[in-house]
Amino acid sequence: MSEGLLKGRRPFRVTEELREAVKGKVRKVLEPREEVALALIFGSFVRGGFARDVDLAVYLARSVDLYEAAEYSELLGRVLERETGLPFDVVVLNVAGEGLLARAMRGEKVLVRDQLLYHALRMLVAEAARFTGMTVPRAGSKPSHDG
Repeated sequence: MSEGLLKGRRPFRVTEELREAVKGKVRKVLEPREEVALALIFGSFVRGGFARDVDLAVYLARSVDLYEAAEYSELLGRVLERETGLPFDVVVLNVAGEGLLARAMRGEKVLVRDQLLYHALRMLVAEAARFTGMTVPRAGSKPSHDG
């Protein structure tokens, strides 16, 4: 999410209890949605301290274009905000770039319906990092180049 959109959001403290409660609520919302093959929470919400929103990455079991991904993100974000009382930034990994995919894959698993997909994405991120000479970024950090 762009800095401008976050400007109006007040930071909130992220405790272990809050993180686990939110993960449970997100899982409850996603479990009946069979189109979600994988879901990860990442970013400042995972690192703890303070956050302005909850970053959630989902990989859909069906093919989507950019428009469908944006629409899905918006709708799911609204549902999760109602359920948790916290602002969400939902990204669809099917259409995400390598940097965002790498940050998301360093997050915490919420729902993994397809273990093969999860491990394939982790391998893809690791291989891309090795090929480009970039270190795999931790959630919320910027990638760096070796050498």
